[in-house]
Amino acid sequence: RLTREVNGLGLGLAICQRIVELHKGIIWAESELSKGSAFHVWLPLDQ
Repeated sequence: RLTREVNGLGLGLAICQRIVELHKGIIWAESELSKGSAFHVWLPLDQ
């Protein structure tokens, strides 16, 4: 969950999302309470 309580996090992820979309990839997050969050990026390889 992105909030304004954490400075800078929202903008950085928005930029990452746009770059990933331009490369026809996928970006997603997984989070566990009291453990933190993991952000994943999948990009297709050219064949």
